[in-house]
Amino acid sequence: MPEKNHKIKIPCMAAPFVCEADRCAAGEHEIHIDRTFGCNVVILLLKGSMEIIEDGVRYALTAGDIFFLKSGVHHWGEKPFERVTVWYYAHFLCPEPEVDMRPHEPPQVTDMERVYLQTADTRQFFELPKLLKRQDYSDFEHIEQLFRRLTAAHNSGDTLQASALLLNIFSDIIGHGRKNFSNVYADRIKAYIGEHYAEEITSADIEKLCGISYKHICTVFKEHTGMTIKKYLIGERIKAACRLLEETSLTVSEIAEKVGMGDVYYFSRIFSREKGCPPMQYRKAYVPRI
Repeated sequence: MPEKNHKIKIPCMAAPFVCEADRCAAGEHEIHIDRTFGCNVVILLLKGSMEIIEDGVRYALTAGDIFFLKSGVHHWGEKPFERVTVWYYAHFLCPEPEVDMRPHEPPQVTDMERVYLQTADTRQFFELPKLLKRQDYSDFEHIEQLFRRLTAAHNSGDTLQASALLLNIFSDIIGHGRKNFSNVYADRIKAYIGEHYAEEITSADIEKLCGISYKHICTVFKEHTGMTIKKYLIGERIKAACRLLEETSLTVSEIAEKVGMGDVYYFSRIFSREKGCPPMQYRKAYVPRI
């Protein structure tokens, strides 16, 4: 039987509200409850398999699958879950798009281009997939960690954080076909460093930015860029230092402070290593652009 049009659509000006979230393990002879539910549902299957029927359409879920059930649509199960089955779920509410809203079209931009969205751009909606198979997306670990954090936030009473994490999950799911997660993380980190290179950037800052472990972020970043986060940060600081040497009369100590490398001796050593000469020699050799 073909898939019916029961995909969840979320207006761009709205956010999902998490009503309930938890991690579950299948009991003996457990099947999905027969109901017409007042909330939307998202399921991440961690282990095992389960069958869910929605409006007569039968879906077979296996480990790693992400599945959505739409509010107000009858769904049930007939076949017992595999006994080892473990899953995360979240029940959530969101308004339906208004009749004049159109599907979201991301702006076509290049690196470093400023984006300005018009009021009309808010009259759009995101459509979530019905079933996203494990082989269709690249970073199961990241999605699992977001679900884990979402469940912990909800069960500690932090509804705002739980809902924000669910929106983060949706953003990654929607973007999986346009850009793989490693690109997303690398771009997110590069943009953050571009804004904060003059500050102390810690592993905790990067974990908070990406929502996954620092060790995993480092691996992903290096695979995408060919360098470590630390080397990229140093590169951005040295580029900024070069601009200040070229365009200002600041002392080397002042420049070191402005680019986040307060120890002038350390700064001079790193600058010499990266540029092949000390900062003052670089300034003397610089020919102003015309």
